[in-house]
Amino acid sequence: MQILLPVLILSSTSLLGWILLYFIYYFDQTNKLNNPGNTNLEDFPPTLRTMIDSFDHDIRLKIVKGSISVTRAVTFSFSPSYIVLSQRLFEKGESDFVEFNSEDLHAIVAHELGHVIPNSKLTLIMWLCFSAFLAVFVSMCYSMLLSLCMALSFLILFAWLSYSSRCEEYQADAFAITNTAISVEQLVDCLKKLDLVFRRETPLRQRQSIFRRLFRPTLEQRIFQLNQINKISH
Repeated sequence: MQILLPVLILSSTSLLGWILLYFIYYFDQTNKLNNPGNTNLEDFPPTLRTMIDSFDHDIRLKIVKGSISVTRAVTFSFSPSYIVLSQRLFEKGESDFVEFNSEDLHAIVAHELGHVIPNSKLTLIMWLCFSAFLAVFVSMCYSMLLSLCMALSFLILFAWLSYSSRCEEYQADAFAITNTAISVEQLVDCLKKLDLVFRRETPLRQRQSIFRRLFRPTLEQRIFQLNQINKISH
């Protein structure tokens, strides 16, 4: 009983703290996205809006100025969800400038829908952070054995988060080709273009960061998974 009360207090405090941080992050991101100076929806083809509305009318669409790395889906555990695209995707340039056609844009939005439609991993991330705090707390104040147990659970959750993050990319790709009129070849061609631009516009240190290695599959891995789906469907 002597250890139960402090652990419960720490558990509830950590959980409430991370919920508060999540809401701060949510409002900060939505305020940035709702800045009218960063949005130009005139470039967005109506057919893409129609594709989004066929799944969820409440998904908001934003086009922001920035590099290709701005292309992403911003998802939360409650409404509204956002699909955020870089204006770079709609630009035309010189001969060595990678251009994205309407088929590429459809493939990108279809993939991003695969991120928006599934549930958020907020709960998993919060328990991951909580277990880290609890392991430090138990180590400093109580039993080393309990500390090792919590550290082990932290490592298991971390590995699970790494695995599920990679699977989320595969599932979003699978969603694009199974729930929309996007072919495997169309998505693979778009992924190659995105990877080429990403390599050009992103510093080497960021491309080889630990985060990308642990939580993002490589282009080759994504293409392999798409080819597996293509074989099964045929």
